[in-house]
Amino acid sequence: MVVSPLTVAKFVLALIGLFSFKILAQNQMAKVTGEYPYVYSSPDFNAPVIAELPRGKLFNISTKKFANVFYFVSVKPGMSGYVSDSEIQLISKEKKQVQRRNLKEKPAEKKASKEKPRKPFYTSRYRGIIIEQMNYAEDTMSQHRTANLTLIGYRVVGMNTLFSGEMSTDASILLYFGAPKYYEEITKEKASGWILHTDFTFDTIYPQSKIHFISYGFGPMFRYSHFVTSLRNTTNSYTTDYPMDDMTLGVLLRLGLAFRINNMSIRSDVKYYIEAQRYFAYNLSALFEF
Repeated sequence: MVVSPLTVAKFVLALIGLFSFKILAQNQMAKVTGEYPYVYSSPDFNAPVIAELPRGKLFNISTKKFANVFYFVSVKPGMSGYVSDSEIQLISKEKKQVQRRNLKEKPAEKKASKEKPRKPFYTSRYRGIIIEQMNYAEDTMSQHRTANLTLIGYRVVGMNTLFSGEMSTDASILLYFGAPKYYEEITKEKASGWILHTDFTFDTIYPQSKIHFISYGFGPMFRYSHFVTSLRNTTNSYTTDYPMDDMTLGVLLRLGLAFRINNMSIRSDVKYYIEAQRYFAYNLSALFEF
């Protein structure tokens, strides 16, 4: 007996339909309210996006959650997938009863119940303060030298920041006021100066839950340093100042972990800078959604 490919295709479609029917046998209504109502082929933010639900429309979804975040939804005959719970609002008998009770609540409580659903963490934008511990390195005074420096600066991360569109980026501007200790140790005189350190990465994000994710990025970096050292004249007690300026371009590799607490994000990263020298750094950031 020979089975035609058309018969096999019909059988597979029937199995998919039966599977979808079983999942939605215990269904509930939901309204699409989020800004990114993507339908994924599996309950995973890294899965392919197969459709986008129209905002304001009602759909049947499963009562069961998958991966603690997703509902199964039937988009149209022959197409079904998984949508994040942050992109929909449940419409059920229980929901209607809650809405009736809310009519009798105080105005402040009614206002709180109408809050706009939040964006998923991985699509939100944040900016704030960054503190970075850097194993700074340079070739100076005929030798390779290193020093641990603490830089402070401004950081902005997320989609629609430096570039428009659904592309996540991470940019930092860091400053250090002073000179590495090895200048003073060698010359036995005080040294002064400052360092401007900037970097920028294109990021890839792996959501782990609704409140935290792992990310990594790659991009360019720029450093400009200005130091002034002093050398004492051996024939008299006078000192002579020697200014030293250095400008360097390079690349950066970054691996980080981010958490969301209300409208705040706490982030920590490990960085590997590759320029005239190679050195590591790690940081901690306190950022706020905007």
